[in-house]
Formats: sequence, structure tokens, C-alpha cells
Amino acid sequence: PLVAGLTGVELSAVAIPASFPYDASQLAPAVPDIVDASLAVVATSLAVVATSEPTYYLQ
Repeated sequence: PLVAGLTGVELSAVAIPASFPYDASQLAPAVPDIVDASLAVVATSLAVVATSEPTYYLQ
């Protein structure tokens, strides 16, 4: 469930800008930023889980 939730966040972060009415040339420069932001969200979430209540999530 935790992994699915993180994947959903990452997919949402990528899908939202892609739905904007920009053409490919305008959207392309933003893609690395979107990916970096998504990875940061996932990394932060994993860090919080690992340091806050590991026994809860491992069960």
C-alpha cells in the first residue's frame, strides 16, 4: 500500500503538467524538473517512514 501510494503521487506530479495546454516545445524543459520533484517527494516520504514509525509500516 505504501509503495502504491508513492507511485500515485509520482504519477500525479507527472500527469498534471502534461495535461496543460502547452505544446511539446514548451513542456519539454519542465520534464526534468517534474521528475526531480517527484523523486524528492518519494525520497522524503521514504525518509519520514523510515525514521518515524517503521514498525507500523512493516506490519
